[in-house]
Amino acid sequence: MVIHPYLCYPAQRTNSHNGILMGQETTARPDLPDLAGARVLLVEDEYYIADDLRRLLDGAGASVVGPVSTLAKAHKALDEDAFDCAVIDLNLHGESAIPIADRLAQQGHSFAIATGYGSGSVPDRYKDVPRIEKPFDPPALIQLVAKLSCARAA
Repeated sequence: MVIHPYLCYPAQRTNSHNGILMGQETTARPDLPDLAGARVLLVEDEYYIADDLRRLLDGAGASVVGPVSTLAKAHKALDEDAFDCAVIDLNLHGESAIPIADRLAQQGHSFAIATGYGSGSVPDRYKDVPRIEKPFDPPALIQLVAKLSCARAA
C-alpha cells in the first residue's frame, strides 16, 4: 500500500484507460466504470491531491476542467467553462466553497463533495449530495463520479 495523506491506493497502479493513472504499470481495470465523454469540473486547492484526482479521472476517460484552486477561479469556471458535473472540496485555502455548491445546484449541475472533514461540515441542504471523504479510495471516486448525471450524459 502506498501511503499518501489523502489518497489510498495499491502500490500497483496503472496508466491505462479506465484504470488508475498514478504509476508506470499498465493494468486495465475493467471493473471500473468508463467515464469517456464526461466533462468534470475539479475544484481542489491542494496541488498534489488535485493532480492525483485529475490523473485519476483522466485515466478513467473523463475530460477534466481544471483543477481550479480558489473561489475566484471556480466562479470563473462556472461562468466560462463547459462541464457536465463537478467534484468540489468545501475548503479552499480556508474559504468555504459553499457558494460554489450553491451555484452548481442553482444551475442544475450534479456534483459531489470531496472533503477531509466529517458530515458536520456539510450544510443540511447538501446532506443528500454524494460525498467522498479524504483519504480517497480511487475506485470509489470513479464509481461516485459515474453515478453523477455527467456520466449518464456522456
